[in-house]
Amino acid sequence: MEGVEFNENHKYAPKKDFRSSKSSKMVDWVLGTGLVETEEQANYVLVTIGVLFIITSIFFAMSSPANTPVSYNVILPNESVGSHQGL
Repeated sequence: MEGVEFNENHKYAPKKDFRSSKSSKMVDWVLGTGLVETEEQANYVLVTIGVLFIITSIFFAMSSPANTPVSYNVILPNESVGSHQGL
């Protein structure tokens, strides 16, 4: 394999530095709002938001009118199909 060259400076190299912490972008966003000070508190906020969404979804699913009968507005002709009334 003589004559093989590797170009280490190609355009596909990662451009940003990887973070040393393993916190998610959502945790970083909550920390950025200034409402909490630690990563653990940000996790609690995100879990609370998730639980509230689940409870709200269950509430709306249970309060939907699933057991009420469906009424259809069907227009029936006054005469039989072959009548010449109105012509």
